[in-house]
Amino acid sequence: MLGKSKELRSELMDARELDGWLVNSDVIVIDIKFCMADTSHNGLMPQALVIYKEEA
Repeated sequence: MLGKSKELRSELMDARELDGWLVNSDVIVIDIKFCMADTSHNGLMPQALVIYKEEA
């Protein structure tokens, strides 16, 4: 019998916090996309979009 499939989730975060998030998360990473976001108050900020599913 197959287990329940978990739905895909996404998280947009400051890319500088990605390492800590990955270490402290029990997820299966599907993909990571990086970009730079231009904010009016902080200038350019590195962003990471993580697509993942939770571990079964």
